[in-house]
Amino acid sequence: MNEYMKRMLLLAGLVLLAGCGNKTDLVRIDLGKSSPERLLKFYFGGYAAPDAADPMATGLIVAQTDGYFLNPALLDEGYRGQLDDAAADGVLNWDELEPFLQQTYYSARSAPATLEALISPDLFRSGEGAWMMLPVDGVMTTARRQIYIEREKVAAALAQYAAQNRRIIYPEGTVIVGDHVADERVVETTVMKKRADGMWDYFVYDAAGMLMTATATEPRPLAVPTRCVGCHFGDKQFEPARSYPEPASPGPHGPRGIDLPTTPYDAVLVETLDEHTKRSDSVLGLYATRYLGELLLKGEARTAAEQALLDEIGTF
Repeated sequence: MNEYMKRMLLLAGLVLLAGCGNKTDLVRIDLGKSSPERLLKFYFGGYAAPDAADPMATGLIVAQTDGYFLNPALLDEGYRGQLDDAAADGVLNWDELEPFLQQTYYSARSAPATLEALISPDLFRSGEGAWMMLPVDGVMTTARRQIYIEREKVAAALAQYAAQNRRIIYPEGTVIVGDHVADERVVETTVMKKRADGMWDYFVYDAAGMLMTATATEPRPLAVPTRCVGCHFGDKQFEPARSYPEPASPGPHGPRGIDLPTTPYDAVLVETLDEHTKRSDSVLGLYATRYLGELLLKGEARTAAEQALLDEIGTF
């Protein structure tokens, strides 16, 4: 081995050590939860470098044989200061980490201060064909949820269905908006936006379109981001998607259902895609199921591109 190669190997080793950190410099993270790596990638995406959101790629989160560790040296000074007291014993448990995440998540994700700055409501509320809307009564809130997603994003996910091992994976930049409607007015709006690292960001805005840290509708406030992933990352089935296309029984806070006419194809589409059960992309809604139902209803009026999507699924 020549001298140049030796120097390069030495440099590579030093870079690796700098990225991983000395174990004594790291803070153990003990979430006490299943799938800790997935949760840590979601929560800490963007804290070290917004353009390189994966915290394990930046070295902010370090996986070792005996668990996961945080490298505080890679946090901005302000974030590091907020963690100092909680991590004084060298371990961060969930009760210590959750308040930090609630206080800093929006800052780390550069959350737009207004809904208008994130996405103009005129785009999705216009009723134009570019967006599909599912009116849903379910368990998240007693308000009626009007959920919007761009048809082209659903089509893009379906076009990759086979390549993604029969999973529905939405492209970066996909936005899923949920208006919460009570007494015929929008009282709050939730937003999911797909990140470059494959995770979703979660935001909630009040009736005036101002950023809020939690939902406000009954039956309970849901704090962002920690109360979002409890459902989206879990495997519990929720009504009305659990029973669809059969009617769902009323819940403790009122009726549950998707207020749209069913199609003759819904049952086979639910069985084929298994969208709500798989939750392939941390998405609970039946957007692909409804979209393909629309295409099937078009019959011979379908375009070649629309027929290709059905062919991609392989059932029709």
